[in-house]
Formats: sequence, structure tokens, C-alpha cells
Amino acid sequence: MPTTRSKSKEICQQKKINNKTEELVSETVSEPVCFICWGTSQPTNKIIKMKELILFNSGCDCNSEIHTNCLFDWVNVSKSCPICRIKITVNTQIYNEIDYCYRATIMMKIKYNITAFINMCFAVTMLFAKYIALLFLLNICLHISKEVYNLIIDN
Repeated sequence: MPTTRSKSKEICQQKKINNKTEELVSETVSEPVCFICWGTSQPTNKIIKMKELILFNSGCDCNSEIHTNCLFDWVNVSKSCPICRIKITVNTQIYNEIDYCYRATIMMKIKYNITAFINMCFAVTMLFAKYIALLFLLNICLHISKEVYNLIIDN
């Protein structure tokens, strides 16, 4: 029984040799296969068509299915399309928006953590204040009981 990787290579070679359309190739395989690593889609690493990634600008007409992580790794190394080798650039406007959202998310987490820390400090302070007040009341009770004791003994 052929493995997914060998089956994927075979399909890719058939596509190149016979110049088949995407529909004929997709009939052969039930699920998409990454063009870079030959792996199938996973919950944490989905396979998408290259044209669906709006983060990258490319002049190529390739629209192969690729893991998003594989494409990011590929572009970090080669700065070109993994299929036709045409230059790929990062869409800076979208990159800046993603970066802003990422930084805003981090700041919200920091703000939440600081707020949680302040609330915890306030709760500890209130607990400590109650403890001090209780000690103060116990001290007063002790002082009053000494006075009452002395009055009883003196009389």
C-alpha cells in the first residue's frame, strides 16, 4: 500500500507529465496534500491554496495547496514561490495590521494580568487589614479583661 507521501509525489508527477487539470488530480486524492512537505492537513496546520494567503504578493499563477506553516518557512528562506520560483513579497499593510493586532492582544493580556495582580494585592491587603483589626480587638479585650480582673482583686 503506497504511503501518502509517495502517492502525493506520484500525483504531482502525473500532473506535470500529463498536464491534467486540478479536477482530475483531486479525483485521485480524497484530501489535499502540501506541495512542500507532501503532508496532509492537520488541525494546527491547515492546507490552503496559495492565492488565499493575502499576506503575500506574488505575480505567479500557481495556486497549489500548501500548509501555511510550510509556506511561511519557505518564504523566510527563499523569498520565491515554491513552484515557479517567482519572487514573493510580504504585503506590508496586512503585515502591519496583523502585527498591530498581535501587539494589542499581548498588551490586553498584560493589562489583564496586571489587573488580576492588583486585585489579588487588594484582596490580600483587605485580609491583612481584617487580621490587624481582629488583633486590635483582641488586644482591647485582653486589656479590658485585665482591668476587670484588677478591679475584682482590689475589691
